[in-house]
Amino acid sequence: MVRAVYLKLKPEQVQDANSAKIQVRWDGADDVAVDLPLDYFYCRAKQSIPFRSLVVGTGDQGWYNFIPMPYRKSGKVTLQATKPIEGTLTLLTTSLGRWNDNFGYLHTAYNESLPTQTGKYHPYLNRQGRGRYIGAYLVTDGQLESKMPGWFEGDEIFTCDGEMRIHGTGTEDCFNGGWYAVPADWTDPAPIRLADSPSMTRMASAML
Repeated sequence: MVRAVYLKLKPEQVQDANSAKIQVRWDGADDVAVDLPLDYFYCRAKQSIPFRSLVVGTGDQGWYNFIPMPYRKSGKVTLQATKPIEGTLTLLTTSLGRWNDNFGYLHTAYNESLPTQTGKYHPYLNRQGRGRYIGAYLVTDGQLESKMPGWFEGDEIFTCDGEMRIHGTGTEDCFNGGWYAVPADWTDPAPIRLADSPSMTRMASAML
């Protein structure tokens, strides 16, 4: 099982990480299971402020991703970049003892809405078959004329087997930001940058 994936880049090369993507194939499969922009894999899209979490973030060893990635026999990790990137990619693995058919291969989905369209949902994931949802990394860019992000009031909706299972109360609640209006809110210390149009919202999400 891949237990950790570290990436250490030179400071002057961090900005070029958004030109690269990471791909992972499991057990000799032709289909790519993980296919994400490199900075999304580490939750660093748009050179966001470094943060730490239990599973992904920025630490003393650089960028890290601790999401467990079990596999039966082999895994192949490749990087593709349109600009030269110099750094160190380190994978830490551990033995599982024996394979259990209940183990799941890590898969990702990446979706963009550039820009979003009124009345049309931005997709997180659309899949068939067995699996477990881990989470989503959502990146947005855009404000209303009131200087408040318009996507806050968009509700997340999960439908399984044709039945609605979750209808949330707002994107801000889904991402633990229900108290964004208090001092030191989401606009500090880095103000949200205005998009080309005051009412435009740009969204990209990565599903694990």
